[in-house]
Amino acid sequence: MQRALGNFGRICSLLFSGFLILGCSLKQADLSESEKSSQDSLKVAVVQYPIEGNRGVADFSQKIEDFVQEAVSGNADLVIFPEYVSLDLWRLGSGLTEQQMTRQIAEAFENFYPELLVRLALENEIWIIGGSYPRIVQSRMYNSSPIISPKGEIFFQDKIFLTPWEREVGLSKGNQISLIRGPWGLGAVLICYDVEIPELAQRLSPLSKRLNVLFVPSMTESPEGLQRVLKTSAARAVEHHSFVVVSATVGAPSPTWRHYGKSSVYTPETKGHPGTLVSADYGAPGIHFTDLDLALIRKTKESAGIYPVRDQLRFPARNLRLKVVHPVL
Repeated sequence: MQRALGNFGRICSLLFSGFLILGCSLKQADLSESEKSSQDSLKVAVVQYPIEGNRGVADFSQKIEDFVQEAVSGNADLVIFPEYVSLDLWRLGSGLTEQQMTRQIAEAFENFYPELLVRLALENEIWIIGGSYPRIVQSRMYNSSPIISPKGEIFFQDKIFLTPWEREVGLSKGNQISLIRGPWGLGAVLICYDVEIPELAQRLSPLSKRLNVLFVPSMTESPEGLQRVLKTSAARAVEHHSFVVVSATVGAPSPTWRHYGKSSVYTPETKGHPGTLVSADYGAPGIHFTDLDLALIRKTKESAGIYPVRDQLRFPARNLRLKVVHPVL
């Protein structure tokens, strides 16, 4: 255990064998046969996490551990938490500015959260996507999603496109997309708003044939925000002919702070796939299990008549012009 935890400042800066890091200037990669999925199915546990606020580190850690144990009891291979699970520690009525509170939470999480997730992954031999939290790297803060393998390897995906609130509280944007090699083949994490950005989906296009799962930890605080995340996640499933797993926060810590969440799992809209595998009850905390049929997704990636990213690469629209038409009135 000591070797697995070690010096976290050093560990988190290393490139582990389970991760393929690709900068935002993503280029075609020649992937080996070993990077194909090694399983025919993947059972995922999607957490719809209740944000309560005013939680202490011990209470919060127990909530996380309880959800992981429930995932293990359901024989899940992977459990995914939503964006900003860290806001459970938000001190309502503290008098601190939002920037000060965000920094305080970042400092608290630095001292326990990575170690907690590594311990749980090792003890239970399960993949964990730990939602996200504000992470301090040198003098900057990032909205980071920790990804932990059953061997205790850890890496972080930083959010690339930030919301106005995130910029106001002093967060910095990430600059790379990290593809995760796992039993599902290749997967990637797009944190909330990132899944809405067409450019990021486009940067993944050269690897789409091997990209079987997109993971989307989300936190939405309005019905409109929820719909944006769900609809663009469904679009990514169609574009990349892949599974898209969306985890969400729910709850109302105060009359003016509400979370609008609906954890969902999408498939391509093609024969053999239902389109939606999970559609959680709106606003209800809990955990939802589903099996991702990796054998089927590999098969239909090869045989699909409609596969947008594949056809975009095969038949690029070169020299495409934009023209404004003035109709005769």
